Amino acid sequence: MTWAGDPAGASTTAPAVAGAYLESGNLAQAWTIAANARETASPDDFASQGRSRQIQARVLSARNQSAEAEALVREAVAIVGRTDYLVLHGDALIHLGRILHAAGNAEEAVASAREALAPYQRKGASHLVQGTPDTTQHGRAHA
Repeated sequence: MTWAGDPAGASTTAPAVAGAYLESGNLAQAWTIAANARETASPDDFASQGRSRQIQARVLSARNQSAEAEALVREAVAIVGRTDYLVLHGDALIHLGRILHAAGNAEEAVASAREALAPYQRKGASHLVQGTPDTTQHGRAHA
């Protein structure tokens, strides 16, 4: 996927497109676009590498491949966790929580959602902080 001849821009935008396909239930297209983003992005493009792994992990989770999904989303958390992009880190932790919840691990899912609060708060992303506690207060993470 290359838009206007810009592979770097395409790999950055592709995870958002893949996420839209994921949310619409088109798992195959979400997987394909996210995989293409991983392949075309520079290895040090943490945003593309992290976000595409998050989407692919959610696809694996939807396909009941929990162990693979968890391993891949933990890679995403590690990739973006090494940066100072706090919202990306928080988002990766939310994706981890969703995957853990879908796998039936509610306690770890809640812990992951709570862990996402710290980077959101450090960034001052109040709109994200306000939505995250609701996830944790009810003892569940949204899948």
